[in-house]
Amino acid sequence: MTTFVSDLDGTLLASDASVSDFTRLVVEVVTGSHEVVLATGRPPRLVSGFAEAFPSVTSAVCANGAFHLDLHSGVITQLGTINELAAHQIVRAIRRAHPTAGFAVETITGHRREFGYRSHYEVPDRMKGTIDEILEGGVGKILIHLDEPVNGKRATEVASLVGDLGVVTVSNPTFYEVAPPGTSKASAVTALDLPGETVAYGDMPNDITLLEWADLGVAVANADEQVRLTAQCVLDQTNDEDAVAHHMIKLLGLSLP
Repeated sequence: MTTFVSDLDGTLLASDASVSDFTRLVVEVVTGSHEVVLATGRPPRLVSGFAEAFPSVTSAVCANGAFHLDLHSGVITQLGTINELAAHQIVRAIRRAHPTAGFAVETITGHRREFGYRSHYEVPDRMKGTIDEILEGGVGKILIHLDEPVNGKRATEVASLVGDLGVVTVSNPTFYEVAPPGTSKASAVTALDLPGETVAYGDMPNDITLLEWADLGVAVANADEQVRLTAQCVLDQTNDEDAVAHHMIKLLGLSLP
Protein backbone atom coordinates (compact mmCIF):
# COMPACT_ATOMS: atom_id res chain seq x y z
CA MET A 1 0.00 0.00 0.00
CA THR A 2 1.14 3.54 -0.78
CA THR A 3 0.03 6.63 1.11
CA PHE A 4 -0.29 9.76 -1.02
CA VAL A 5 -0.28 13.10 0.80
CA SER A 6 -1.19 16.15 -1.24
CA ASP A 7 -1.38 19.86 -0.70
CA LEU A 8 -4.54 21.46 -2.10
CA ASP A 9 -4.11 24.99 -3.52
CA GLY A 10 -1.63 25.14 -6.37
CA THR A 11 -1.10 21.39 -6.24
CA LEU A 12 -4.14 19.09 -6.29
CA LEU A 13 -6.59 21.90 -7.11
CA ALA A 14 -6.71 23.96 -10.29
CA SER A 15 -5.74 27.63 -10.03
CA ASP A 16 -9.39 28.59 -9.56
CA ALA A 17 -9.53 26.19 -6.55
CA SER A 18 -11.72 23.72 -8.42
CA VAL A 19 -11.32 19.95 -8.64
CA SER A 20 -11.18 18.65 -12.19
CA ASP A 21 -13.23 15.61 -13.19
CA PHE A 22 -10.01 13.78 -14.03
CA THR A 23 -8.41 14.41 -10.62
CA ARG A 24 -11.66 13.48 -8.90
CA LEU A 25 -11.77 10.18 -10.77
CA VAL A 26 -8.12 9.33 -10.16
CA VAL A 27 -8.34 9.99 -6.42
CA GLU A 28 -11.43 7.80 -6.22
CA VAL A 29 -9.66 4.96 -8.05
CA VAL A 30 -6.47 5.29 -6.00
CA THR A 31 -8.30 5.21 -2.67
CA GLY A 32 -9.73 1.85 -3.63
CA SER A 33 -6.47 0.19 -2.59
CA HIS A 34 -4.23 2.99 -1.27
CA GLU A 35 -4.46 5.90 1.17
CA VAL A 36 -4.89 9.55 0.18
CA VAL A 37 -4.51 12.34 2.73
CA LEU A 38 -5.00 16.06 2.18
CA ALA A 39 -2.42 18.39 3.82
CA THR A 40 -3.09 22.09 3.48
CA GLY A 41 -2.52 25.51 4.96
CA ARG A 42 -6.28 26.04 4.81
CA PRO A 43 -8.15 25.92 8.12
CA PRO A 44 -10.78 23.18 8.62
CA ARG A 45 -13.64 25.52 7.70
CA LEU A 46 -12.20 25.86 4.18
CA VAL A 47 -11.50 22.15 3.77
CA SER A 48 -14.72 20.46 4.87
CA GLY A 49 -16.35 21.13 1.48
CA PHE A 50 -13.89 18.78 -0.23
CA ALA A 51 -15.59 15.79 1.42
CA GLU A 52 -18.02 15.82 -1.51
CA ALA A 53 -15.28 16.07 -4.15
CA PHE A 54 -13.23 13.27 -2.55
CA PRO A 55 -15.78 10.95 -0.87
CA SER A 56 -13.23 8.20 -0.16
CA VAL A 57 -10.69 10.49 1.51
CA THR A 58 -11.00 10.49 5.30
CA SER A 59 -8.14 12.60 6.64
CA ALA A 60 -7.18 16.22 6.11
CA VAL A 61 -4.31 17.95 7.90
CA CYS A 62 -5.26 21.63 8.12
CA ALA A 63 -3.67 24.98 9.02
CA ASN A 64 -0.17 23.62 8.34
CA GLY A 65 -0.56 20.84 10.89
CA ALA A 66 -2.39 22.60 13.71
CA PHE A 67 -5.62 20.66 13.11
CA HIS A 68 -6.80 17.30 11.82
CA LEU A 69 -10.19 17.12 10.13
CA ASP A 70 -12.08 13.87 9.71
CA LEU A 71 -13.81 14.54 6.42
CA HIS A 72 -16.45 11.88 7.05
CA SER A 73 -17.52 12.83 10.57
CA GLY A 74 -16.54 16.50 10.51
CA VAL A 75 -14.66 16.08 13.81
CA ILE A 76 -11.75 18.52 14.25
CA THR A 77 -8.81 17.66 16.49
CA GLN A 78 -6.35 20.35 17.53
CA LEU A 79 -2.77 19.09 17.20
CA GLY A 80 -0.87 22.24 18.11
CA THR A 81 -1.54 25.49 19.98
CA ILE A 82 0.15 28.86 20.29
CA ASN A 83 -0.87 29.75 23.82
CA GLU A 84 -2.25 33.19 24.60
CA LEU A 85 0.93 34.50 26.21
CA ALA A 86 3.12 33.38 23.30
CA ALA A 87 0.64 34.80 20.80
CA HIS A 88 0.82 38.22 22.45
CA GLN A 89 4.63 38.04 22.48
CA ILE A 90 4.60 37.32 18.73
CA VAL A 91 2.28 40.26 18.04
CA ARG A 92 4.42 42.64 20.10
CA ALA A 93 7.63 41.54 18.38
CA ILE A 94 6.15 42.00 14.91
CA ARG A 95 4.53 45.35 15.76
CA ARG A 96 7.77 46.77 17.13
CA ALA A 97 9.32 46.21 13.70
CA HIS A 98 6.16 46.82 11.64
CA PRO A 99 3.74 49.10 13.50
CA THR A 100 1.02 48.81 10.82
CA ALA A 101 1.02 44.99 10.74
CA GLY A 102 -2.40 43.35 10.85
CA PHE A 103 -3.25 40.04 12.51
CA ALA A 104 -5.82 37.30 12.07
CA VAL A 105 -6.01 33.84 13.62
CA GLU A 106 -7.44 30.39 13.06
CA THR A 107 -8.85 28.50 16.02
CA ILE A 108 -10.70 25.24 16.45
CA THR A 109 -13.93 27.24 16.42
CA GLY A 110 -13.08 29.27 13.32
CA HIS A 111 -11.49 32.44 11.98
CA ARG A 112 -11.00 35.68 13.91
CA ARG A 113 -9.34 38.90 12.85
CA GLU A 114 -8.63 42.23 14.44
CA PHE A 115 -10.49 45.31 13.27
CA GLY A 116 -8.74 46.82 10.26
CA TYR A 117 -7.05 43.62 9.10
CA ARG A 118 -6.64 43.98 5.34
CA SER A 119 -7.69 41.03 3.22
CA HIS A 120 -9.11 40.30 -0.23
CA TYR A 121 -12.22 38.85 1.40
CA GLU A 122 -14.52 40.31 4.03
CA VAL A 123 -15.90 38.55 7.11
CA PRO A 124 -18.90 39.26 9.34
CA ASP A 125 -18.41 41.65 12.26
CA ARG A 126 -18.90 38.75 14.69
CA MET A 127 -15.52 37.39 13.52
CA LYS A 128 -13.69 40.65 14.28
CA GLY A 129 -12.31 41.96 17.55
CA THR A 130 -9.46 43.63 19.36
CA ILE A 131 -6.09 41.88 19.46
CA ASP A 132 -6.84 40.77 23.04
CA GLU A 133 -10.17 39.30 21.97
CA ILE A 134 -8.90 37.36 18.98
CA LEU A 135 -5.95 35.85 20.89
CA GLU A 136 -7.98 34.86 23.94
CA GLY A 137 -7.50 31.21 24.85
CA GLY A 138 -4.69 30.60 22.36
CA VAL A 139 -4.79 29.87 18.63
CA GLY A 140 -3.86 27.28 16.04
CA LYS A 141 -2.38 29.67 13.49
CA ILE A 142 -1.56 33.37 13.25
CA LEU A 143 -1.76 35.28 9.97
CA ILE A 144 0.42 38.38 9.61
CA HIS A 145 -0.33 40.99 6.95
CA LEU A 146 2.34 43.58 6.20
CA ASP A 147 2.22 46.59 3.88
CA GLU A 148 4.29 44.94 1.15
CA PRO A 149 3.87 41.72 -0.85
CA VAL A 150 5.18 38.54 0.73
CA ASN A 151 8.82 37.82 -0.13
CA GLY A 152 11.60 35.53 1.03
CA LYS A 153 13.73 38.22 2.67
CA ARG A 154 10.83 39.48 4.74
CA ALA A 155 9.82 35.91 5.64
CA THR A 156 13.30 35.38 7.09
CA GLU A 157 12.98 38.58 9.12
CA VAL A 158 9.52 37.61 10.41
CA ALA A 159 10.88 34.20 11.41
CA SER A 160 13.71 35.84 13.36
CA LEU A 161 11.21 38.07 15.18
CA VAL A 162 8.97 35.13 16.07
CA GLY A 163 11.92 32.99 17.17
CA ASP A 164 11.05 29.75 18.92
CA LEU A 165 7.53 30.95 19.75
CA GLY A 166 6.23 29.55 16.45
CA VAL A 167 7.05 28.25 12.98
CA VAL A 168 6.86 30.86 10.20
CA THR A 169 6.02 29.76 6.68
CA VAL A 170 4.40 31.00 3.47
CA SER A 171 1.58 29.53 1.40
CA ASN A 172 -0.07 32.71 0.16
CA PRO A 173 1.28 35.89 -1.47
CA THR A 174 -0.59 38.19 0.91
CA PHE A 175 0.35 37.07 4.43
CA TYR A 176 2.86 35.18 6.57
CA GLU A 177 1.71 32.26 8.70
CA VAL A 178 2.83 31.23 12.17
CA ALA A 179 2.16 27.66 13.30
CA PRO A 180 2.67 26.36 16.85
CA PRO A 181 6.23 25.32 17.77
CA GLY A 182 7.11 21.89 16.42
CA THR A 183 4.05 21.86 14.19
CA SER A 184 4.08 21.30 10.45
CA LYS A 185 2.28 19.32 7.80
CA ALA A 186 4.94 16.65 8.27
CA SER A 187 4.48 16.41 12.06
CA ALA A 188 0.71 16.13 11.69
CA VAL A 189 0.88 13.48 8.98
CA THR A 190 3.44 11.51 11.01
CA ALA A 191 0.99 11.43 13.92
CA LEU A 192 -1.55 9.66 11.70
CA ASP A 193 0.74 6.60 11.56
CA LEU A 194 -0.10 5.93 7.92
CA PRO A 195 0.73 2.65 6.18
CA GLY A 196 3.27 1.86 3.49
CA GLU A 197 5.53 4.06 1.41
CA THR A 198 4.68 7.76 1.39
CA VAL A 199 4.51 10.10 -1.60
CA ALA A 200 3.93 13.80 -0.94
CA TYR A 201 3.04 16.61 -3.36
CA GLY A 202 3.40 20.36 -2.91
CA ASP A 203 4.08 23.75 -4.45
CA MET A 204 4.84 26.31 -1.72
CA PRO A 205 7.38 26.73 1.13
CA ASN A 206 4.90 25.43 3.70
CA ASP A 207 5.15 22.07 1.88
CA ILE A 208 8.93 21.72 2.21
CA THR A 209 8.99 19.79 5.49
CA LEU A 210 6.32 17.46 4.09
CA LEU A 211 8.31 16.75 0.93
CA GLU A 212 11.47 16.18 2.97
CA TRP A 213 9.62 13.79 5.29
CA ALA A 214 8.07 11.64 2.57
CA ASP A 215 9.77 8.65 0.96
CA LEU A 216 9.22 10.54 -2.30
CA GLY A 217 8.73 14.31 -2.27
CA VAL A 218 7.21 15.65 -5.50
CA ALA A 219 6.85 19.25 -6.70
CA VAL A 220 4.39 20.25 -9.41
CA ALA A 221 5.79 22.23 -12.36
CA ASN A 222 4.37 25.51 -11.05
CA ALA A 223 6.00 25.11 -7.62
CA ASP A 224 8.03 27.80 -5.89
CA GLU A 225 11.73 27.55 -6.78
CA GLN A 226 12.70 26.65 -3.22
CA VAL A 227 10.21 23.78 -3.29
CA ARG A 228 11.49 22.56 -6.65
CA LEU A 229 15.03 22.46 -5.27
CA THR A 230 13.87 20.48 -2.23
CA ALA A 231 11.79 17.89 -4.08
CA GLN A 232 13.21 14.57 -5.22
CA CYS A 233 11.01 14.79 -8.29
CA VAL A 234 9.69 17.80 -10.23
CA LEU A 235 6.76 17.09 -12.54
CA ASP A 236 6.43 18.40 -16.08
CA GLN A 237 2.77 19.30 -15.55
CA THR A 238 1.23 22.07 -13.48
CA ASN A 239 -1.71 21.91 -11.11
CA ASP A 240 -3.92 23.10 -13.99
CA GLU A 241 -2.78 20.07 -15.98
CA ASP A 242 -3.77 17.54 -13.28
CA ALA A 243 -0.10 16.94 -12.41
CA VAL A 244 -0.75 15.01 -9.19
CA ALA A 245 -3.40 12.75 -10.71
CA HIS A 246 -1.21 11.90 -13.70
CA HIS A 247 1.74 11.10 -11.44
CA MET A 248 -0.38 8.86 -9.19
CA ILE A 249 -1.63 6.65 -12.01
CA LYS A 250 1.80 6.51 -13.65
CA LEU A 251 3.50 5.56 -10.38
CA LEU A 252 0.96 2.85 -9.63
CA GLY A 253 0.58 1.65 -13.22
CA LEU A 254 -3.18 2.03 -13.01
CA SER A 255 -5.73 1.94 -15.80
CA LEU A 256 -8.76 4.13 -15.38
CA PRO A 257 -12.24 2.67 -15.83
